[in-house]
Amino acid sequence: MRSCVSQGQTMRPLLSADHPSVYNSTAPHPVCSSQFRFHPVHLRRAKEVTIRKDYFDSVNENIKYEQLNEQWEVFWFENNKLNAKPFPIKKYGIESAKREAIKFFEYLKDNKRINDRPHYESGVEGVHYDVVTNCWVAFYRQRNFPVCRSFSAEYHGFETAKKLAIERVKKCKG
Repeated sequence: MRSCVSQGQTMRPLLSADHPSVYNSTAPHPVCSSQFRFHPVHLRRAKEVTIRKDYFDSVNENIKYEQLNEQWEVFWFENNKLNAKPFPIKKYGIESAKREAIKFFEYLKDNKRINDRPHYESGVEGVHYDVVTNCWVAFYRQRNFPVCRSFSAEYHGFETAKKLAIERVKKCKG
């Protein structure tokens, strides 16, 4: 139903041959009746879709499907930091999310924004660098129980955090 409103007028339906001459806005629409509604309305309804078996396979190790958030994620190292960009299925669609993730990775490659994973060596057994937390991590045993201590490179500085982790392992081994 079309309506025409000019300044100072209220809305009224325009009558045509397609529409009935009587318009009742309070009459229930058949689709709006309670038999078509889910109760309780705040619950999410699952929508079943069949996905091909090879959909979750990725030939590129930098593009992964994250099942928890139902999204494809692109991982890359830039300036020695791990970055990630999500491509949620709810936003892009099932096939488009994977396609967009691959397209974004190609864009990063074309612009030479992808670097190799940084490898940091401590030279001491039980000490390694964790790229995700940006910490030097010390693994050792104290009274026969395994202990793990992290030393933040942001807080202590890169070399100082490394030195603290090495000292902690040496102190507890000796």
